[in-house]
Formats: sequence, structure tokens, C-alpha cells
Amino acid sequence: MAAGNGDLRGALAERGLTLTGQRRLIFSRLAEARDHPTAEQLHERVHSELPRLSLATVYKTLHLFAELGLARAVATPDGRARFDAPHERHHHLRCVRCGVLVDVLDARLDIAVPAEVESRTGFEITDSEVLLAGVCPACQRRRESAAIPALRRRRTARAA
Repeated sequence: MAAGNGDLRGALAERGLTLTGQRRLIFSRLAEARDHPTAEQLHERVHSELPRLSLATVYKTLHLFAELGLARAVATPDGRARFDAPHERHHHLRCVRCGVLVDVLDARLDIAVPAEVESRTGFEITDSEVLLAGVCPACQRRRESAAIPALRRRRTARAA
């Protein structure tokens, strides 16, 4: 489950930090989001309540939450981190056309990383995540609806 304000307060206190109104609001908006927002998107969502909050503060706060284990930064091929408040262990499915990220809750995707990977790379592996790629239903529908007029044009051209 997603961490509550008590968990947030405790995690911050362990680092000698306080739970400010800015941190509380950013965390709240992240925890209620299901679309894996970017820092820019979260900044837009909190702007009406905290108009003086800078985008840099949102970035720093999200990365702090990730360090504390209260959020995850999900890397995407376009280089823009998207953020996720971990509600429960899950993986992600990314549309290669529009970039939408969807949670995938399926324990069969959990993998045990062989110890040889650590010894070969020198990394101490602390977590693993599966990122699946595909075409989302909305993009499939757009592709199908775009193909129908093209097919009609080809049939009309052949008939003439």
C-alpha cells in the first residue's frame, strides 16, 4: 500500500528532515495519481494550491521521496522520469507510440536476479523491475481507424 503521512513524516525524520506543506502536497498528489506523472505534470497539479512552488523543488522532492523508498522513478526511453508511489509490488507496460505507462500486477514477472550478475558487474542489486513495451488499446484503435480510409483509397484506385 502507499505510504501515508505518518510513514512520510517518519522517513523524513530519520534523515533529519521535516514534513513541510510542500512535501505533504506533492506526496499526496503523487499517491493519488495513477498515470505515472512527470515532475512537470505534478508541478502543474499543485500549482493552484502552491503557486510559488518551483519546478526545481518538485524535482528535488520527488527524488528525495525515491531515495526514501516512498516513490519510484520509472525510467522511460525518452529520458523523462515518471514517478510512481508504490502501492504494491508491480511492473510497468509502456506504449511505444504515445508513452502511456500502465501498472502490471503479476507476480509471475518478479524475477530472481542471479548472483553472477552482481559478481560480473560489481553492482549490489537492490531491486529489479520489468518494463514491458507494446501498443496500447487507444493507439491500436487509432491505427485501425487510420488504416480503413487508406484501404478504401487503394480499392478505389484499383477499381478505376
